[in-house]
Amino acid sequence: MAQFAAAVVPFLQIAGTVLTAASFLGAGEAEADIGEARLAAAEREKEAREFEADQLETLAKQEFAASQREALEERRQANIQASRALAVAAASGAGAGDPTVIDIIANLQGEGAYRAGLALYEGEERQRLTQLEARERRFAGASALAEGQAELQAGKTRKRGRQFQAVSTIFSGASNFLLGKYGTPGKPPPASTSSASPGRIGRGVGSSRVRLFGGV
Repeated sequence: MAQFAAAVVPFLQIAGTVLTAASFLGAGEAEADIGEARLAAAEREKEAREFEADQLETLAKQEFAASQREALEERRQANIQASRALAVAAASGAGAGDPTVIDIIANLQGEGAYRAGLALYEGEERQRLTQLEARERRFAGASALAEGQAELQAGKTRKRGRQFQAVSTIFSGASNFLLGKYGTPGKPPPASTSSASPGRIGRGVGSSRVRLFGGV
């Protein structure tokens, strides 16, 4: 039984070393796969953010174009009102050079210019805010991609660390096996567990007693 155990133990040690090394390699592969998955997710997020940013930039252009149309409409309405006021003044007998008529027309034109300028300002402000939001979306996408790339590199680093642990485990197991089998270089191998038989020990002790007491 002792001989069987002595023969099986080294194989169990080797199997344990191999399984430990394999577990390190498997963990490294899993960590590398996690890094790749996070990078893929970051790339998809960046694409989504870019799409949102493109939509926002299109919206910003549309908002400014709408404000331009609104400004033109305000000027057109002011011109219509000024023409109507002039027609009413002419019908009442006042000429275009009448100071009152001039003041009315100037006020109408000024009000129209103010409303047109206000429409343009509001459109430019909406455009600016929308473009700012688009830039934020692009920045968020770029940040997500950078984080994904960092996760990928970290996964590769962890994988290399696991590979080093696996190789170290194999070398350590092999050295322990060889030392147990052959001993340290320069020293004799471990002594055998077998010993002299009890009969021989007894005879040796008996002869010593005989010599001690003067026997043959």
